Amino acid sequence: MGGVKTERPWVAWIDWSPALPAALVVVQVASIIAGRLLARFDLEWMEGGMLVHALRLSRGQPLYIDPSAQWIPYVYPPGYAAVVAAAGSVFGLDYPVGRAVSVLGILAAMAASVAFGRRSGNLRAGLFGAVVLLGTYPQSGAFFDLVRPDGLSAGLLAWTLYLATDRRRGTAAAAGLLLAAAFVVKHHVALLGLPLALLIWSRESWRRGLVFGLCAAVPAGTLSALLEWRSGHFVDYLLRVPSVHPHDWERLFPGVPGELAAAQFPALVLLSATLCWWLLRDLPRVARLGGACLVALTLLAAVPLSRVLSDVPGVADAPAPFTSAAVCLVLASAVAVFVHLAARRFERRSPDGLAVGAALVGSTVLLMTGIMRSHNGGFSNVLIPSHLLLALGVPLVDGRWRTVPQRVVVALALWAQFVLSLAQLDREHFLPTADDHAAHARLVATIRDTCEGEVFSPYAPWLAYQAGREPGFQLIALWDVSHPTTPVRGGPRDVTAAANEHRWGCVVLPSAGRKLGYGVDAAYADRRPVPMSTKAMMPKTGWRVRPSILAFPKAAPAASPPERPPGMQERSAGD
Repeated sequence: MGGVKTERPWVAWIDWSPALPAALVVVQVASIIAGRLLARFDLEWMEGGMLVHALRLSRGQPLYIDPSAQWIPYVYPPGYAAVVAAAGSVFGLDYPVGRAVSVLGILAAMAASVAFGRRSGNLRAGLFGAVVLLGTYPQSGAFFDLVRPDGLSAGLLAWTLYLATDRRRGTAAAAGLLLAAAFVVKHHVALLGLPLALLIWSRESWRRGLVFGLCAAVPAGTLSALLEWRSGHFVDYLLRVPSVHPHDWERLFPGVPGELAAAQFPALVLLSATLCWWLLRDLPRVARLGGACLVALTLLAAVPLSRVLSDVPGVADAPAPFTSAAVCLVLASAVAVFVHLAARRFERRSPDGLAVGAALVGSTVLLMTGIMRSHNGGFSNVLIPSHLLLALGVPLVDGRWRTVPQRVVVALALWAQFVLSLAQLDREHFLPTADDHAAHARLVATIRDTCEGEVFSPYAPWLAYQAGREPGFQLIALWDVSHPTTPVRGGPRDVTAAANEHRWGCVVLPSAGRKLGYGVDAAYADRRPVPMSTKAMMPKTGWRVRPSILAFPKAAPAASPPERPPGMQERSAGD
């Protein structure tokens, strides 16, 4: 009919044109994950320690007990380890099971992006958002497929955000329960409870916001109280132990904006521009023009800010101009939020609940990421929630640009994002080699055949289990409780006493020049390297330290005083 407006066919080609680089991103990352999934050694040095957590849970042994030479836990809640333990009871507890749980979590996060797109009537944008997340694989520390809680946490958080923005009956309660589950996997997501409750309240009603808050807080609080009552140290390990560790605040600013710029600068520009336009477009002309001027001035501040950041070497991954631009894009979005709230207040109209709520949740995620990144030992895996947020923003904003020139800009931004991801995907860097597998088999056989009695393998505790011995704790857990003001005491002293008493038949150590401390170096001076090439079994991400030496006790017990442990600045494992 004459009144029906038909869309020109070539416009669809513009929308779908980023599918080519997106498909290449999927193929590249999928091939990396497939090549790593079955490796039975640490691709990141904390993987084996997480498997020991799962093993203890499968045996009914407690996690959060007084630290000793036998056991010290990570500063993580037990959710991920419990899931791995349950899966291990069916498929066998080892690296492939733990990695599969993480991969399923990332796939769930990608599916949430697709669900966002489908709900908004733009499935294509949901698919592209999923690929934007997948493309951050290297900048997220290659943690999507590790025996670490990050992948599962991302999946739970993504669906929490989806349900929290859904108006259907029961979704507020479901979102609260999912946030409680995410808290049990990685507890820092609890910071999102209040902004999500405010988002639901502002968009719908205070009753639904209250339902969300209760469904999130009651299960999480009940489980925390139960674990604290049973162990006595659950809160200590999750909150008090990390609180005494130092922070490097330059890793928060300008570090986090620089790292986000290095990974997702085109997506950040697209989302910031959309949010500013979304918030200012419906305001009165004077407020709209004033807000646009303030946003423009904020963006212009990137020029002098870039000169300042150029004098801060080594803080951000991106060059100073991109880092300063990322900072100003975030600040411009904040300016738009304040202008929107002020203008709506003056007009006595309700603000746009979804836009303001999204900005509030986004700022909380950025702050949460920055705090975790600045924490001593905070590795780039803590950026995953921010990467996830930018990826989920793609299906939320794509549909708001409908004219042909706007759709061309969106397509170009997605092209730039996927090309950037492809340029940073170094497939060979992340894949284990045949030399790695052979060195691992040789090391396990050597431990099994030459070590008598208990084996202490602090850098890779699952090696002891693979050699038929009881696994112990991982070294970073000992470092966590070695701070002078730690609320849980006894671990370093007990480890030193165990070393002086030669409690272990041998100790598995890395390179000959690296000192462990805690009395081990003096008491276990007979060191025998296991033959392997220079790079064999080197972790593919995180702290690059590999077990390659077996240390045996001296003829007589060591009587030296306890050594001062190495400084905690060596931690580089991720939070």
